[in-house]
Amino acid sequence: MRALALILLFSSSVTNAMEWNIDIDKGPFGIKWGATEEEIVDGIGEPNGYFNISNHKKLMFYGKKIVFLLSRGKLKEVNFSDYSHSILLRTPIAVNSEFETANITVNGKEIFRENFKQLEDVLGIELGEPSSQAEFATNTADVYLSFAQTYWGNSTTGSYTLIGYRIVYQL
Repeated sequence: MRALALILLFSSSVTNAMEWNIDIDKGPFGIKWGATEEEIVDGIGEPNGYFNISNHKKLMFYGKKIVFLLSRGKLKEVNFSDYSHSILLRTPIAVNSEFETANITVNGKEIFRENFKQLEDVLGIELGEPSSQAEFATNTADVYLSFAQTYWGNSTTGSYTLIGYRIVYQL
């Protein structure tokens, strides 16, 4: 019983110590863009699973909402979505379930489920007219945003709420 309590205490402290921020210019969760698979696993643990797209591209799944793309063995992209990725719909989330409940930030700011205009204010950028898709770029990465549109009552104009994003490292 004491061993179980110690394991739970240890795993809880590891989860709380993890950096839940995605720095657009540096990388996700304290992992640098261009990191190897081994560096990613050393930094945040084993993924739920892998999917080989080709000889040179591999996906690493964490929870049901976060996917890393490695190209030629280097971290090049992170995807986050409010809905589960189709490959993971039927899998249990016993491994890496903390990724499902973590309050993930981007550049130190909470952006998930923000509406279109609030997101512009939070990120300090102009995205243009509200739409289901938007994108912007920094000196090191391209950022693609996905929004869901909701209507209330008899409104003919909906509110766009962030449901996912994709950050692609470009260097």
